[in-house]
Amino acid sequence: MKVMSIDLQKKFLGLLKLSPTSETPPVNGEILYSTNNVCVHPQGLMSTLPMHHNGFLTISAKVDAAYSTLLINWSPSKKTINEPETIVPSATSGSADRRHLSLCETKSDTVNSFDSDVEIDSDGSAGGGKMKRSESSLTALTLPLTDVNTTADVTEAEPAADVVVVADQGEEEVVEKVEEKTPTVVTSPSTHLVVLNGHVFRPPKNQANSAFEIDLGEMRSLAVFFRNSECTKGEFVICSHDSVYKVLHFHFGGLDMLVKVLRDWKNITRHHRQKTNNQSIHSFTSVLSELTPHECHPEEGLYRSLTKCTWELSIDEFGRIQNGANIQKSVFFCGVDTDIRGEVWPYLLKYYKYDMTVLEKAEMRAKKLSKYEMINAKRENILQLQKTESFWRNVICSIEKDVLRTDRSKPFFKGEGNPNLDTLQRILLNYSVFTKTPYTQGMSDLLAPLLIEIKNENDIFWCFVGLMQQTIFISSPSDHDMEKQLLYLRELLRLFIPDFYEHLLTCGPGAMELLFAHRWILLCFKREFPEDEALRIWEACWAHYQNSYFHLFVCVAVIALYGRDITKYRLASDEILLHFTHLAMQMNGSLVLRKARGLLHTFRRRDSVPCTLCDIFVKQQESNRASSHQPRVKCQGGDECSEGCLYGGTRDQVGIFKANMTKFFTGGNK
Repeated sequence: MKVMSIDLQKKFLGLLKLSPTSETPPVNGEILYSTNNVCVHPQGLMSTLPMHHNGFLTISAKVDAAYSTLLINWSPSKKTINEPETIVPSATSGSADRRHLSLCETKSDTVNSFDSDVEIDSDGSAGGGKMKRSESSLTALTLPLTDVNTTADVTEAEPAADVVVVADQGEEEVVEKVEEKTPTVVTSPSTHLVVLNGHVFRPPKNQANSAFEIDLGEMRSLAVFFRNSECTKGEFVICSHDSVYKVLHFHFGGLDMLVKVLRDWKNITRHHRQKTNNQSIHSFTSVLSELTPHECHPEEGLYRSLTKCTWELSIDEFGRIQNGANIQKSVFFCGVDTDIRGEVWPYLLKYYKYDMTVLEKAEMRAKKLSKYEMINAKRENILQLQKTESFWRNVICSIEKDVLRTDRSKPFFKGEGNPNLDTLQRILLNYSVFTKTPYTQGMSDLLAPLLIEIKNENDIFWCFVGLMQQTIFISSPSDHDMEKQLLYLRELLRLFIPDFYEHLLTCGPGAMELLFAHRWILLCFKREFPEDEALRIWEACWAHYQNSYFHLFVCVAVIALYGRDITKYRLASDEILLHFTHLAMQMNGSLVLRKARGLLHTFRRRDSVPCTLCDIFVKQQESNRASSHQPRVKCQGGDECSEGCLYGGTRDQVGIFKANMTKFFTGGNK
């Protein structure tokens, strides 16, 4: 389907003559806006690139004596694609060239994953919203990604005599027939497929997303997230009162015209004093893709990404890296080009030092290799003892399970008998042997990008050690370390988003645990943003420019940009978790990074910092020793500080900061 030109769409929209001064509002059934190539992305595995379900969108008016609203209709096109175009449908690649990618045109044999959003029957019996879909489609609720399978209610299912059921067994598929009946539905959160009587049901090709209709007047919130400076592309997020989300993607423009229709409708209904049952149709949230100058870091736009040419020019004749400070800034503001990540990442992860010569690196690698071989030998011995030692038996079992579901859609890890999976499993087990600690779920997600970019197993292992142990960006899996991260995040929220912090206080004690942010910290935003954007965030954090806790500023930026509806509609703690879970892979990583850098600059220029953030302040000074600005540390004066500041800071007459780090780490995280 060809894309209608934006100019032509605007001309058609102008013919509607919607304006605040319109004397006559739209009549019942009048189509106010229509466009093609609007996509719906089913929530599949979050490590994969999105599957695009292309469709045709219309917005029409529903007007009668007692009720006026807008209806949004979406009908699927015949073709659906799995991005990128150059890879087979079940595979994805973060390094694929997407410049010539047509998001909504592809081969017709693509197999779709099941739509994870709730679809409400036309009678509205399943919830407060009126989300309709065709009778031939299965209606079920898919909950956010968790580790526990969840049973879902079935509103209606069309019985079929020949239902094809597929039970996954690795790469093999067993096909069988089931008897005609209305099945019990269980969702698989790890794959977002629907399970029928113990088997996995895959919808027919190109029918995973059926047509639906949504009454916008029945929705709790509407939000528009722009992705380009012209404010034509982005996402339109619709949420019902039952926290059911539907996200429409405008890849080819037209989102600005949808916003115009919503604004004109607001003005018309206000002008004619037509009341609706829900104010969400009169009010919607809009997030631009650009920030105001005062929101940005003053150095924003002064640097370019670290390219292969720039990197090679920074290496002197002895192999040492010159201008390390400039490289640090380039990585922080713009990231590293994909073709040199394998060379640059070992420096960012503290495996190499910038002033090491070629000979020094070779000597160090030889020593590390010898040590790694000893770890390997110890692992082999442990494999012999796993039958008698429950600790190692549990570690090996956990690693094997996690490896089998880590980035399997990517060509690098795809297929049975893939040696890269063996390497992934071996490194993870070696890390447990080296640290004498159990395996924590999610470590495989952190290791996988290193394996793709760095290649050499010895180098990968020690870079992974640096990632887990030498960078504050990764929170180790102990309760103490995680609580410390959450303590800092709570204090940053109190400083930067006080209304959000105050709202959390009203949600009960559990809300202050910030459950919605646990995955952000533990998996380093890997499941919140597309891979390329997530790796940009990793690199910005690894740069340690001006602060070593930059990942917490990224958390605050996400909440500041995408959490406005939380305070506006007073969402409960479980609804907050749902809100951010459904926005995963929908957020603009570049915008979040710019916002986070601006927040960091604002924090650094404060006249005073709370004593509860003293560790961030100390790391800030370590990361930027040349800074002459010394904020005054202000004790919060809590009960725990009655006999002196428990969090490591005191104030003398001249306001000089004095840190008692031993006291902080032994008693400051209650």
